[in-house]
Amino acid sequence: MLKLKSKRRAENRVNLRFRDEKFLDQLEILAHSKGLTLPTWIRSVLMRELNFSEEKKILANRVSESTLVSHKLLERLLSPEDVSDARKKVQNYLQSVKKHVRKDDD
Repeated sequence: MLKLKSKRRAENRVNLRFRDEKFLDQLEILAHSKGLTLPTWIRSVLMRELNFSEEKKILANRVSESTLVSHKLLERLLSPEDVSDARKKVQNYLQSVKKHVRKDDD
C-alpha cells in the first residue's frame, strides 16, 4: 500500500465539493444501486483505485525485470553485430514513434 509522509490530521475525513447538485445526485443514485451510501461508496472506489495503482506498479516492475533478463539472454546468444543491428532498429523505431507523437500534437 502507498505510504506517504504527511502531518498528522486532526480528523480522518475528506470534504468533497461538487459544482452542482445534479452530479452529486447521480453519484448518490450510483452508490445506492450498489447498496451503499454515498460516503461508503466513495471510500470503496478510492481504495479500489489505490489497490489497482499498486498492482500496476508491481506488474510494471515484473515486466521490466523480464525484459532485462530477455535482453541479457539475447546478448549472450547473438553475435555482437546482431546486437548492434537490433539496437539500431530499436532506436529507429523509437524515433519514428516520437515523430508520430509530435506530429499528432500539432
